[in-house]
Amino acid sequence: MTVNYSKKRLFFNLFLGILWLFIGASYLLGEEKLLWHHYGFLIVGLLYLWIFLLEFFKKYFKITSQEIVLFGLKNRKIDFKDLLEIKYFAGDYVFKDKNKSITIVKSQIDKNQLEDFEKIWNEVKSTFEISSQP
Repeated sequence: MTVNYSKKRLFFNLFLGILWLFIGASYLLGEEKLLWHHYGFLIVGLLYLWIFLLEFFKKYFKITSQEIVLFGLKNRKIDFKDLLEIKYFAGDYVFKDKNKSITIVKSQIDKNQLEDFEKIWNEVKSTFEISSQP
């Protein structure tokens, strides 16, 4: 199952990108002398648009029966057979093995996919609890 970012997060990044680009463009089209920070507005706007496109097309994370992969600039992957800890705390789903930790923020999951993810979360958690008992 591949999970998308929430629409709220995506459109907030899109809004900020357009806003910063608009502010930067207003300086370029204005009559005043351009300063270095005026170009900064354009750069920040382009970065927000890049983040929007990256998150829209690359998605948030993928969870299968064997692993979870968190997408980003550098993908992080944890195999469920290597899990040492799995917990839900303060709206975050946390998966830990001996080398790394993956945190999935509940508010960043698309609302349409949250119920399906929580079913998978409960299955993984119950399997982990059964396998970790002595």
